[in-house]
Amino acid sequence: MPDWWLAAVFPGIAFSVMLALWVLLPARKGEWDFGARLRWLLFSERANDGQAGEKQD
Repeated sequence: MPDWWLAAVFPGIAFSVMLALWVLLPARKGEWDFGARLRWLLFSERANDGQAGEKQD
């Protein structure tokens, strides 16, 4: 197997895993960064409520 495939595939796999961890791991209390917004948008019951992007209290 050629060595170049590892250099081509590894960065994509590492980035995907780190992005998934950033979104899926719970946020600290009071944290409201881009990852928290993604979590809220993807996993909130209010996501289909038409209020996406507003800060949740």
